[in-house]
Amino acid sequence: MRINQDPKRLAHPSAVSSLCCVVGLLMLSVPQTEAAFSTPTPLTNTSTDTSDQQVATSGSNVYIVWRDFESGAVPPNFDVYFARSLNGGATFEAPQNISQSPSTSANPRIAVSGQHIYIAFSDTGGTFLAHSENGGLSF
Repeated sequence: MRINQDPKRLAHPSAVSSLCCVVGLLMLSVPQTEAAFSTPTPLTNTSTDTSDQQVATSGSNVYIVWRDFESGAVPPNFDVYFARSLNGGATFEAPQNISQSPSTSANPRIAVSGQHIYIAFSDTGGTFLAHSENGGLSF
């Protein structure tokens, strides 16, 4: 598979340095020097219904949020999870449960500016915002 890397044909010139695509909860990355997608990287070990994936980047850091069942929750409910990669998507740290809610969380959205990460999501009672000032190390 060949990737057109002509910046005049891409929607955003910075997309040339690293193209990425989320399929389910597998992360695929395409460094500029390669012509094929990498082997998918699993971000979770669950076989549950994951959805609402969102990806953001800052430099070589890749951040992803999604909605998934909380492991072991009775009754089962959806929570919002976050994972980060500090090496362009080659590997990811263990997912963090951002919403930690006893009710269903949904519609996660992510925005990144340098080391600041903002994750918005809905839950019973309204819309919530989680903010990290250290690149997602803590919220």
